[in-house]
Amino acid sequence: MKMSKKRIRRFRGTVAELETRVKTMYTNKYYNLFIKSVDFKGLTSEQKDYVMRQFWAQGSVAAFRIKHLDEIGFAPFAAFRYNMYDFPIEVQLINKWQVPMIPNTIQKVNKDVVLGWAQANHKPVKLIVDYYIDRITQVELVINTNLNLHKMPFMIGITPTDAAKAEDIIDRILNNELVVFAELEELNMIKNFATQNNYIIDKLYSYKTSLENELLTFLGLDNAMEDATKDRLILDQVNANNALINANKEGMLGQLKDWCANIKEVLSFDISVEPLIKPVVSVHEDIHGGGNNDEQ
Repeated sequence: MKMSKKRIRRFRGTVAELETRVKTMYTNKYYNLFIKSVDFKGLTSEQKDYVMRQFWAQGSVAAFRIKHLDEIGFAPFAAFRYNMYDFPIEVQLINKWQVPMIPNTIQKVNKDVVLGWAQANHKPVKLIVDYYIDRITQVELVINTNLNLHKMPFMIGITPTDAAKAEDIIDRILNNELVVFAELEELNMIKNFATQNNYIIDKLYSYKTSLENELLTFLGLDNAMEDATKDRLILDQVNANNALINANKEGMLGQLKDWCANIKEVLSFDISVEPLIKPVVSVHEDIHGGGNNDEQ
């Protein structure tokens, strides 16, 4: 009994470790895709990386002028006062590393600082990404379970005196002999107990792909839609998905463009943002019923 409990605990620990590895892998995958989805002109590589990391984890960041250096700086912030429309009008910059260049006094929005958000809902990008990664991770774990169940070996019941005969028969079977001759009693002594598990990995993989496609659509990235029930998606479905991809991309890009415009107006720093991934084009059928790609 003690041994079985020990094995169960070890098994659970292994599953937990696998879950952590899978979740970490997918988090890094989509973090990298997001970080490299746009490019800020007028910022250093460190500033670009920092700004995108803030949008990923916090959903927002504040831009301010560094006194005596005529440079722009960025920092997270905590709202201190709001206006009647629930927008911050005064904030406190968060100085994580106690850097002297970051002001420690209350800053007025659109005078001392300019606030930027990656999404219209002002939430971190990671918040939505994590939801999909949790679902994808669970599917990966079920795929792993189903795969391991299909790795279960055959169970062959024999007596000690029949071990040599049984081993000889199995060797001949595994050596791909076309015909294996055995006496009737030898056939009766070999009983196969294969685990009766349905193969569902293909369905699980299709579901995982659909989750990843939804996540890519949210990030405004092109993805290949899949439909397990159809050989070919109708063009309206493809174009509807493409329109949603572009809407998500333009929504996030619009937030960043507004932020850059406000920085130029308030802080007099010329910064622009450009997408690193081209917009998805619509698909049109030709007169023969085929498909071609034309830009919208």
